[in-house]
Amino acid sequence: NILLEKVLPASNDRITETIILDPPKNGCNKAVIKYIASRKPKEIIHIFCGTDEIPDSLKEWKQAGYQAAKIIPLDMFAGTLNLETMVLLVKK
Repeated sequence: NILLEKVLPASNDRITETIILDPPKNGCNKAVIKYIASRKPKEIIHIFCGTDEIPDSLKEWKQAGYQAAKIIPLDMFAGTLNLETMVLLVKK
């Protein structure tokens, strides 16, 4: 993904990365997941706006060599039914 390559500097094998991914409501493009996984970060914190996109995204992360280590619901909008979900992904 050309935009990601411009925004994120080249990966350095000597540095341990943790990436925080908080995409818009419609979720994360598969190409973004593949690019982030290619950097081989130690862990990824993926924040989901809803639950509908979680299964497909976790499948993509699994294919890229990551697994969910923790899943935490986040009540970011008190007084509403909206709930965000934070997933900690680690290298398998």
